[in-house]
Amino acid sequence: MLDEVINESDILSKSRYIETNGIAMYKFAEVTGLEGVVGKKKQSLYWFGKRSKDWKKIKILNEEDFICIGYMFNKNSMTTLTLAKYNDNDEFIITNHVSLGVSISKLKQHGMRFSSCPI
Repeated sequence: MLDEVINESDILSKSRYIETNGIAMYKFAEVTGLEGVVGKKKQSLYWFGKRSKDWKKIKILNEEDFICIGYMFNKNSMTTLTLAKYNDNDEFIITNHVSLGVSISKLKQHGMRFSSCPI
């Protein structure tokens, strides 16, 4: 039915789907650098702004270990961590900053401990 009323263009496209081989689709998304895949019950409907257990977003999560070497306070009392790691030449490098949705005081309430800087 959708094919009869929608003409695809540069600004409008139809969602494609596969009914089998979900694991292969996930692996394809992983190697092509996509965020993940969405799975749903075939007969379920999409409702704008509402979540449903019939739709599942399966994100590709990449893991890497970092060392937190510092923090900064933002305007709204939230915290940004400065992260570092050792590169392939065994050099300690600052890699990025990560903003958290919580304050340092809230982290302390949940057991965050401070230690001296490793560099």
